[in-house]
Amino acid sequence: RDNINVILCDNIDSTLKNITNIFDVVKADKDNKISFSAVVFINGIEWNVKSFALYYFIEKVEDSKCAFIGSSEFFNSEEDTETSRGKVLKGTHANMGQSIDAMSFKSVYVPGPGTYELQIYKYDDESMVNLFEKNLDERLEYAIDDKLVAAYTFEVE
Repeated sequence: RDNINVILCDNIDSTLKNITNIFDVVKADKDNKISFSAVVFINGIEWNVKSFALYYFIEKVEDSKCAFIGSSEFFNSEEDTETSRGKVLKGTHANMGQSIDAMSFKSVYVPGPGTYELQIYKYDDESMVNLFEKNLDERLEYAIDDKLVAAYTFEVE
């Protein structure tokens, strides 16, 4: 099972430990562009996958316009891993079953003020693809409800 959560913030440092200014309202510049960081908390319960990808989309809620804005990939360890409690785990996520990921998005175009949602979709193993190599319509085929693992609603002013 997946337990994946996301927040928006101004910044997170390179150690992934210091988050600056969590928010749910972002101001667009004069060209209708926004910049923000997304921090994703990832936990897997009885995961049985070798790898997975998270695809990030932004959607304007009022008119359901959606766009792909980024992705990240993760690989599980195939070696035995000993936890701090001495328990040996095999095939667990490389970071002991939990991880933090951070993505920075700069100058993302939005069609104007309103309610938006950052949506994260998860694809495992063989279903992973490089969405940057796909055209716009093909990318949207990967924003399907049964693959949605996290969402964060925010306002653009």
